[in-house]
Amino acid sequence: MDASKQERAFRFESYIMDWFQKEKAINISHYHLIEEQIHKGENRQGIEIKNDQRLQNTGNVFISVKKVYNQGEYQYPTGIYKKDQNDLDQCWLYVIGNKNEHWVFSSKLLRQYFEKYKPELKKGADLPKGGVEYGFVLSRKLCDNMCIAQHNVQQELVL
Repeated sequence: MDASKQERAFRFESYIMDWFQKEKAINISHYHLIEEQIHKGENRQGIEIKNDQRLQNTGNVFISVKKVYNQGEYQYPTGIYKKDQNDLDQCWLYVIGNKNEHWVFSSKLLRQYFEKYKPELKKGADLPKGGVEYGFVLSRKLCDNMCIAQHNVQQELVL
C-alpha cells in the first residue's frame, strides 16, 4: 500500500472514530501496535473500519474476506472473518465507505450473506510482501438494505 493510500485509510479511520463519538456516543479506542491489531483486532470496541477507495469509481462496496500470500500457499481470514488469539470473531461491527458515504453493518449478517449466497470473490488491494486481499462486492442499494446505519454527506446538507 503506497503512502498516500495508507494515509487516506488512516484519515478515514479517524473520521469514523469521530463520527461514532458524535453520532453514537461511542468512543473508539484504537490498538496502535501491529501485534495487538493482529491478535486482538483493530480496536477495543470490535469495530472493523475499512476505507473503500474504489467506491467512487465502481459504485460498489468491497467486503474483505481473506488475505492470500505466496500464490495461495498462505491464507488468512480478514475483514468479516478476522479472529483473535482465542479464535473468536474480532469484530461485531463492520464499517466501510469513504469520506462521502459509509455504512455500518453487523459482521454476523455479512458472514451469513456470504455463506448463503456465495458471491464471487474478487481481487482487492495488493498487500505488502506480495499478498492480495479478496472479498465480495455489494451494490449501494444492497448496502442500504442490509446496514444498521448509513451516512452520506448529502444527509448533512439536507438536514
